[in-house]
Amino acid sequence: MNRKLSPLVALVCIVTTAHSEDWPTWRHDPLRSGVSGEKLAPPLEEVWVFRSRQARDAPVPTQAPQSFAYPWGMHYTLPISSAGDSLFFNSHIDGRTVCLDVATGSKRWEFVAAAAMNRTPTYYEKRIYVGSDDGHVYCLDAGTGKLIWKFKAAQRNRWMLSYEKLTSAWPVRSDVAVDRGVAYFTAGILPHEGTFLFAVDAETGKLIWCNASQGAAMRREAIAPAGHLIVSGKTIWVPRDHLGYNQSHGMLVSFERETGNHPVKVEDPHAIPYGGDVPVFGVSIGDTRYLGDVAQTARKEQNKPAVKIWDRRETKDPTHWTDVDSVLGLRSGSSKYRVGGVHYRNDPDACTVVFAGGIIYHSMFQIDPGKGVGSRILARRPENGDILWSTQIPERANQLVVANGRLFATTRRGVIRCFAPPGTAKHGTITERINDVAVGDQELFQSIATSIVQQTDVRDGYALVLDCESGALAEQLARQTNLSICAVFDDAAKAIATRVSYARANLNGTRITVFHQPPGTKLPFPSYYADLIVSEAAAKGTLPTKKTIEDLSRILKPIRGIALIGGGKTTADALGRWNTATQQQGWTIVKSGDAIWSRRVRPQLAQSGSWTHQLGDSGNTGSSDDGALKGPLGVLWYGPPVLRYGNNSMPARLAHGLMLLPVHNGIIACDQYSGRKLWYYPCPENSQFFIADKTVYLRRETFKDDRPTGKALWERITLETGKKIDGVVLPRMMEQGTISQMAASRDGKIVYGHVQWQKITKQGDQEIRKDFRCLFAEDSASGKRLWTIGGVGQERQWDSWVAISDGRLYCSIPVTDTHREKALTEIRAYFQQHSPERLKDFDPSKRTIQAMAALEGTTGRILYEAGIDTTNVFLYSGRRGVHYNPSIIPFTMASDNTVVFATQSGADKGWRQWPNGAYKPRTLTVYAGDTGKLLWSKHADYRTRPVIANGTIYAEPWGYDIQTGERRQRTHPVTGQKADWAWCRYGKQCGQFSASRHFLFGRSTGVAYHDLLNDDGLYTFYHSRMSCL
Repeated sequence: MNRKLSPLVALVCIVTTAHSEDWPTWRHDPLRSGVSGEKLAPPLEEVWVFRSRQARDAPVPTQAPQSFAYPWGMHYTLPISSAGDSLFFNSHIDGRTVCLDVATGSKRWEFVAAAAMNRTPTYYEKRIYVGSDDGHVYCLDAGTGKLIWKFKAAQRNRWMLSYEKLTSAWPVRSDVAVDRGVAYFTAGILPHEGTFLFAVDAETGKLIWCNASQGAAMRREAIAPAGHLIVSGKTIWVPRDHLGYNQSHGMLVSFERETGNHPVKVEDPHAIPYGGDVPVFGVSIGDTRYLGDVAQTARKEQNKPAVKIWDRRETKDPTHWTDVDSVLGLRSGSSKYRVGGVHYRNDPDACTVVFAGGIIYHSMFQIDPGKGVGSRILARRPENGDILWSTQIPERANQLVVANGRLFATTRRGVIRCFAPPGTAKHGTITERINDVAVGDQELFQSIATSIVQQTDVRDGYALVLDCESGALAEQLARQTNLSICAVFDDAAKAIATRVSYARANLNGTRITVFHQPPGTKLPFPSYYADLIVSEAAAKGTLPTKKTIEDLSRILKPIRGIALIGGGKTTADALGRWNTATQQQGWTIVKSGDAIWSRRVRPQLAQSGSWTHQLGDSGNTGSSDDGALKGPLGVLWYGPPVLRYGNNSMPARLAHGLMLLPVHNGIIACDQYSGRKLWYYPCPENSQFFIADKTVYLRRETFKDDRPTGKALWERITLETGKKIDGVVLPRMMEQGTISQMAASRDGKIVYGHVQWQKITKQGDQEIRKDFRCLFAEDSASGKRLWTIGGVGQERQWDSWVAISDGRLYCSIPVTDTHREKALTEIRAYFQQHSPERLKDFDPSKRTIQAMAALEGTTGRILYEAGIDTTNVFLYSGRRGVHYNPSIIPFTMASDNTVVFATQSGADKGWRQWPNGAYKPRTLTVYAGDTGKLLWSKHADYRTRPVIANGTIYAEPWGYDIQTGERRQRTHPVTGQKADWAWCRYGKQCGQFSASRHFLFGRSTGVAYHDLLNDDGLYTFYHSRMSCL
């Protein structure tokens, strides 16, 4: 397909007149040319430095700039634009737009929003246009910063956590591009939630059109917009999240400018064919593209290589590097782990190369952070790349602006530097002041905040302060803890004033978010996110209303979340009556010093499940058995922890509100409801581990001369704190053995282990083999041994279990004639009753017969032994056992008092084999867990490893009742007749899938899920992708 891009800057004339020129938007103009007629006369001198409040908190880079790929590394950048005698910048960290005097660097005004301000401010006809994570676009008076109009781009009043900060579910992450009286911008970042492109009247803020079709598109064009829009005469081009302006896979998406339609059907005479360089890649003048220290021909056609014109790069041991491509969103390579993981380097605000008045200006980052984390700023001749002037600064300068007789450089550490010709008045460093105190009422609320901390011991995480009048309680909590706090006001004017006060104390956005809740509305914050909820008004005797209690109940975190209401003037009698009025269990009256409080710890969610083992549980069901999660779904949080590991890594485990994740050389525990990191435990990469109630069992490989010995030790760790308890100790008579496997019972109270040992010696030509194999059980809380079966000196030795469920261990044992006869008799009888046609070619000699034993989990007592028929279940088992995928292995599951024998296989990518009947022989065979008797066996025609959820075996694309084998049915949406239920993943769907009680999850282009309760089709969460395994 021949796709088109907005015009290159070949049409831009190089103006060399002496008049001043503005730089009103990112890269100068809506075409993002990076070209200006403003002419300076190098050499230049630094005339002032502006250090923002957040500059003192900006982290010092520790990675080389070419490899740094995480968005928070750019959060301290202050994107800039300039018009007349003003310089404007946005601050992501504290959510404000600021105007500086270009002559002195002094601040003229600031405007503070409810969340981060993103991208470069746009100046247009004496107004400033900016977008915020609070879901609004703001139009401000450029001279005063006063609000002219505000447009709500967010579709509903719903917020989420984005990289540990509260934001609207529909943040404005593009700039506001203004051209010909129309302002264009996007809202939303997650296609699953819906993403939108808007056009509004720049004068009034009135909506002209909105394109909302892309969020739900079943293709890659489902955009996650973030960055600066490119606006040409007839088209708008939208960059996407971390992929920026990368053209591969059609990552840039175009819309018609007049209507917002997609795909574009109008002809744009200035467009270039798909495959040419985008305008933001360096700067282009005529047929030459300048990339800082390199100049080459401008590539205008797909697959046509650029020809180098001149090259001034350091060739030997380079010390600096020009970043011209991170704005494109380029693949940076694989991780250091065995298989790897792709990450992208993207800075949506970068503008390191510009062309002004016939001179190239660009910045170059120091490469080795050990030698410095600054950059050079240079001016070059365009004809040969010779340096006209250069200077070194101590920060990474990622955006340059030439306007009105000056060169401005904004850096990734919250510092702006101004350069001008010699003789210009100098003003030194302007450091933005930070107030010691933001608001009043400090004396009253200092003691109340202290009491809250003493009573709850909540010092980290997220806090919600309701019913704010002054905001003093939120400020005191911020000063006494590490909490990230949201202060809720019902008075809009007070909310705005407090937001500004917090900003001047360097608290807004960094520590406290101020939210205005209009009367009669619900709080929009994500469910379960708050570790602590308190009320400012309650400390003065006004207790929360019934409506507030409803919000409190939804937002408070299960298990660890604490609500503490009262303190100050509140009496015990008033709190007691209030407790009763809440109609909630768990509120108690407590006293801390002179303060009386009502306290509640939210219990675990009803029907909540866990994922304690690699495949969900020790029954290998691939399901969490969670019934708390029900549709419709929306994103609660995204961001850290950021994991980069390959396909060999262990999956996460979840229990008691904690999520355990394998990382390089360790395991981290994170809060399930917010992603917040709680603890880290060092261990070798890809160590096996599982959760048994409130204890983590971890297999630690031992090494000798940096090589694994094959002998591992198991450790016990507390789930809550990550502290080591002890190691798993074997009895003296078995201590020479190795624990090869461990797992927990469904309730986590008992842990089972398998020990094996083998030694082969030679006496002459004869080999003498000594070995033992045994099973044991221990109490997970105390580590006390409960029972052992097999082992040293025992006549019968035991191999490990194949599944554990319903208080039983199911173990594979050697097959006897008795086992074989029992299995053949059962399968004949089953076929006779249910599938008589399968008896026509029934040949006992070609049946695959195995045997299993069931052990009682609490005692180790043998409950029964049974022969089992696994014909056509496992690889090469029977003459029709034909399979088409790699990684095909036997697979056993146990749940709902059954044992299920199935095939584990990689999914048939693209459904290539399934339509031809290639999987019809694939069998599911199910035995009763309590007796070992055959329940059913049938050719199930499935693609990949099944899962069990809520009494159903889901074997893609079908669902089978686990007790009877009957296929799940649904009402056909067109005919109204009963039909087989099915779910079919599409696109990239070669991975396995998993389940909870009410959902199926799997790879389908992105991360897909099927709502089993509503049964309304497959939803896909784009721009994330599950493993192929």
